[in-house]
Amino acid sequence: IWLDTGYTVTPNKVMYKSGPFKGSISVDRIQKIAIGKTLWAGLRPATAMKGLVIYYNKYDEIYLSPDSNERFVKLLLNHNPSIKII
Repeated sequence: IWLDTGYTVTPNKVMYKSGPFKGSISVDRIQKIAIGKTLWAGLRPATAMKGLVIYYNKYDEIYLSPDSNERFVKLLLNHNPSIKII
């Protein structure tokens, strides 16, 4: 399952795939991102620790572990500058 994990960011969506799990999040629905954290329960299409916890919609959260947290966050901020970083 960990061999096939990846993320794609478009101007409108963040798409994720990890083995049989895949989905997308609307970039304009992302409210905040916690850098260097780990989500111990919930949706975790990730392979590493110290990734990103993305909070979106009202109560949803997802844990992602891109190659570079800083580059991934910059890309998201280019599409939605109102995202809060914690």
